[in-house]
Amino acid sequence: MAIGESEPMFLNSIDGFGEMKVKYFIAKHMRDIIMEVGSKNVVQLITDIAFVCKTTCMLIEVEFPSIYWIPCVVHTLNLALKNICAAKNTEKIVIFIINVLGSHKLLMILPLLQTLLWSAL
Repeated sequence: MAIGESEPMFLNSIDGFGEMKVKYFIAKHMRDIIMEVGSKNVVQLITDIAFVCKTTCMLIEVEFPSIYWIPCVVHTLNLALKNICAAKNTEKIVIFIINVLGSHKLLMILPLLQTLLWSAL
């Protein structure tokens, strides 16, 4: 995916079936796309926070110092929420969320939230 001045666009996909998803394999394909669009047109790479993605982007940053890696915020939040929901005091977490957010919409989804938190135990 790429974001231009007007709208996002799909650039390429790779069938990685049967391939080892190591940093060199991923970096090669990232490098190909960067060269295709021009390194001056690439500002940052956003990937999940997996170690292989982080080390891959570090290789890219060495080769292209103007390109920066940042972890995907959604993936990071997902990991953080999994950590929070794994806590033993889930009832306290639910009370905290209600106190902090306290909106009527939250109260409507409270039974679903409680079910998700209790199933995490």
